[in-house]
Amino acid sequence: MKIAIQIDSPIWGGNEKVLTMVAAGLRDRGHQVVVACRRGRPVHQHLTTLGLPVRHVHIGGDVDPFN
Repeated sequence: MKIAIQIDSPIWGGNEKVLTMVAAGLRDRGHQVVVACRRGRPVHQHLTTLGLPVRHVHIGGDVDPFN
């Protein structure tokens, strides 16, 4: 199964830890997983450390406090 997961968090917390565990578990069970997140954020760093495919996205309007 092909699975895409999107997360826009600028921090590393509970949801982000669960996301990486779920993504890695699905991958280890043979699924094709890709995670869309912000470049250079803690989530991106942890996902690439685990060898999970990452696509970079910019989500926000004209006023984006996290960018």
